[in-house]
Amino acid sequence: MKSGIWLTGDVHHMSMNGSDQKLLKYKGLNTSEVELCKPYLEIANQYGFEPTLFFTGKAVEEEYEKINKLSINYKFTIGGHTYSAYQPILVSKISRKLVGSPFPSRKFQYLDIKKTSDIINKRLDVKIKYWRNHAYQSDKNTNKILIEQGFTRVSNQVDFKKFSVEKVDNKMYSFPINTLPDHEYLPHSSEHKGGLDPDKWVDMNIDYVYKIKEKGGSATLLFHPLCMYLEDNFSYMEKVLNVISELN
Repeated sequence: MKSGIWLTGDVHHMSMNGSDQKLLKYKGLNTSEVELCKPYLEIANQYGFEPTLFFTGKAVEEEYEKINKLSINYKFTIGGHTYSAYQPILVSKISRKLVGSPFPSRKFQYLDIKKTSDIINKRLDVKIKYWRNHAYQSDKNTNKILIEQGFTRVSNQVDFKKFSVEKVDNKMYSFPINTLPDHEYLPHSSEHKGGLDPDKWVDMNIDYVYKIKEKGGSATLLFHPLCMYLEDNFSYMEKVLNVISELN
C-alpha cells in the first residue's frame, strides 16, 4: 500500500466506567466519548484528515443515533473495537491467567468480533472492514478470525521501529501504531501520573511522522477523542495535525 498518515481513535461505551471516564465525571464534565467525536472530527477534517474511529459494540448500542448524525456531517471511517472491552472484567482477568488472552477461547473471540460487526451493521448500516482490539490485546487467533470475517485492515501493534504496512496471509493489511499514543504518553489520565510534557509529546510525534515519511513508510497515529479532550480540549492534537497536514 502507498505511504501515508492514518489518524485513528478509539471510542468506548460510557457504561464501561474506565479510569478516564471516571476522571471526566469527577471534573463534572457532562459528555460522552461519542459526543466528543464531534469536536475531534471537526478538527481532523479541517486539516484534511479523514480518521478511522474504532467503536465498541456497546458504544454503538448506547449512542447509535449520535454516531449516525456524525456520519452525516463529517468524513470518517467506522471500525470495530470489541463488543464490551473485555467486560465482565473478572472473566477476562481469569482468562488472561489461564490462557494468556482476554478471550477464554477462539470461539469466544470469533463471536465477540461477529457481534460487534453485526451491531454496527444493524445500527449504523455499515459493514466494517477495520479492527483494533481494546488495549491492543490480540492473540494468535485474532488475525485469522478477522480474515475469516472479511476484514481488510487491522491495527493492533505499537512498534516505533516499524515503518511499513505488513500483509497478513496476503488478505489483510496490518498497520502498526508507530507514533506516540496519547493515553500512554500524556499526563491527562488518572492512571498515568506524569507522562511526557505535552509540548514534548507534540514535537516527538511530529518528528516521528517526518522520519516515517522520509523512509517512504506509513505513519499511524492514535489520538483518542476522550484523551485529547481531557489533556487540553484538543489543542495538542490540533498542534500536531496543523504541522503534519502538509505531508498528508
